[in-house]
Amino acid sequence: MQHNPAYDAGIPEDQQGFAIKPTLAVTLIDVAVAPKVPAGWVAGDEVYGADSRLRAAVRGHRLEYVLAVAANRRVPTNAGPIRVDGPPAPISAHAWQKRPAGAGVHVPRLYSWWFAPS
Repeated sequence: MQHNPAYDAGIPEDQQGFAIKPTLAVTLIDVAVAPKVPAGWVAGDEVYGADSRLRAAVRGHRLEYVLAVAANRRVPTNAGPIRVDGPPAPISAHAWQKRPAGAGVHVPRLYSWWFAPS
């Protein structure tokens, strides 16, 4: 018989199942916000930023968020959808800022940041 950590933790078998990280995040946010746990924002890496259901759930709770997205991701703007690696001409190159997001295995992890008001 295979060891089952969920069973050992007291989780009934009928409530055990698989869910991707963004789905788990939506559930955790819903559970935290329902009893009015103070929360003002959500942050996540590309796994979370790529999930439209998570972004919609966060906006539905009226939470601010910072979610990383791949460089080829399209985002809505007043000028229409654009790829994040190719902002339209009205956006100055100076609007982008490179900031570290912790140490990488061999080099610092630098991310390009651009504030896009919703």
